[in-house]
Amino acid sequence: MKILKTAPKLILLFIATLIASCTYEPVDGTVEPDPNSGGNGESGIFKADFNGSTWTAKETEAIISGNFIQIAAINAKGESFGIMLDGSTVGTYAANVNLVSYSPAGTEFGYLAINDNNPDENTGSVIITSINTANKTISGTFQFKGYWSDVPNTKTPITFTNGVFKDIRKPYYYKYYWS
Repeated sequence: MKILKTAPKLILLFIATLIASCTYEPVDGTVEPDPNSGGNGESGIFKADFNGSTWTAKETEAIISGNFIQIAAINAKGESFGIMLDGSTVGTYAANVNLVSYSPAGTEFGYLAINDNNPDENTGSVIITSINTANKTISGTFQFKGYWSDVPNTKTPITFTNGVFKDIRKPYYYKYYWS
């Protein structure tokens, strides 16, 4: 049971670190994206509604490798979403058995789509509607009820609705994703 409480925090920390470390800043401003990688520098669209407003990403990326899909999004404030799915095809994925999270800026904790008090609770889903291997993009929708990951300091759960990601690309600086 202790692993169940610690694992989501470690995964959330991993995704937050991945998102924060994936900023591309050319030294001289003349470096162009690798045309062989599938990305053209465009970030794609990632949005979700919660707390009475729409959250919109500034940067996004997606990785499909082996039997997993990972989608990351961050906005200008440093808030981020992370989605990690056990699978690599179009379809519907249950949020409570995969990693779906939102992290506010300035904290190592976030809202996870798993209820520690009821791990079997249906907290939502991620629907992958399109994987374009030629253009190396992924699109879909999501919605979930997020529970605060700092278990001793619980907060009211947040419901994330109307989540959409469209044409999210792989990182153009890494050639080995999208196997």
